[in-house]
Amino acid sequence: MERCDDGSGRKTAASQGIITVVGTGPGAVDHITPAVMNCIGSADVVIGYSTYLDLLNDQLVGKKVIS
Repeated sequence: MERCDDGSGRKTAASQGIITVVGTGPGAVDHITPAVMNCIGSADVVIGYSTYLDLLNDQLVGKKVIS
């Protein structure tokens, strides 16, 4: 990973991890692409609007979920 600036002008090691931002489509599970489902499946933490998270209950088992 690249190094980042912590605001002090010093370079610090970047934190481990990846943030991926995905869209779940217009509001039905049928519209969620396989690529998005793979991202959600491999995530440790999923953050989203509760209405859309409710569509993904089966995919969220064992994950930290923040709405």
